[in-house]
Amino acid sequence: LVSEMGQTFARQHGEAGLLEAITRSARILFDLENALLLLENPTGHALHGVSTGEGQQRLAEFVIPLNKGGVVAQAALERKLAYISREGQALNVSEEQLFRILGSDSMVCLPLVANQRCLGVLIGGAPAWQLQALQKRERFLQSFGTQAATSLETALSERGHAKRQIAHVAEEYRDASRRVVHEVNNPL
Repeated sequence: LVSEMGQTFARQHGEAGLLEAITRSARILFDLENALLLLENPTGHALHGVSTGEGQQRLAEFVIPLNKGGVVAQAALERKLAYISREGQALNVSEEQLFRILGSDSMVCLPLVANQRCLGVLIGGAPAWQLQALQKRERFLQSFGTQAATSLETALSERGHAKRQIAHVAEEYRDASRRVVHEVNNPL
């Protein structure tokens, strides 16, 4: 299953397709009611919501600072799987909001770790009675997170490569424009 997931993620075109495939696969494989992704920002100080699919546009503005504490932030910082239940745990505001967004009784926070770097966290909503079954499949969850993170890291590095190529072409265009302006202004 893990290798098939890796192949499925590799077949996705574009970052948006990959993110949608990750959340859809998590819902199917782990029988989650809902799933969403929070990706680490470039500075590494916060997790930002990513809207995947319809109905999750409000996630684009969702941010969890990593230095403010909380179970989700701790899972990302420690790179460890975490389970959150509405009952019996003190929750911060962002975790309460996640419960409302997911519409579930409990959550599983799966860090997406590739090469010792946490790229983000997959948050899955599940009924409270299902937490014990998810805990029994912890190794499978972690393998899923590793495959997803590796695919995501590849997509992000490709995007960075494309941005560098665009910047290089733009720089060449500016240089050519300067040479043309110089020749036009030359009285000879």
